[in-house]
Amino acid sequence: MTMALVLAEEDREKWMHAYLRGEMESGTGGILLVRNGECAYIMPDHPSLPEPFREQLAVAMDQDDGKSMFFVEEKNRTLKVHSLNKLIAAASMAGKVDELITDS
Repeated sequence: MTMALVLAEEDREKWMHAYLRGEMESGTGGILLVRNGECAYIMPDHPSLPEPFREQLAVAMDQDDGKSMFFVEEKNRTLKVHSLNKLIAAASMAGKVDELITDS
């Protein structure tokens, strides 16, 4: 169900930043929903996602055991799940930690 997060560097950084901000503000266990270029950190059982999709997403996240960030991209009325290992994301964002904290 999940795909590796392969995006232009600018989008990848925007998504990671939005995910980390959402996790800092709302706690762990959420996903980043990307719709029309806008990002929202929501819980995977959010009613804006279709029920069968939520169930499959919950299974994927349970199997992942909190090791990855999950991004759900809605494009042309289709939902696509991307994931990125949190350690890789942390290494990528390490030099930008001040930016993340001061934007809060």
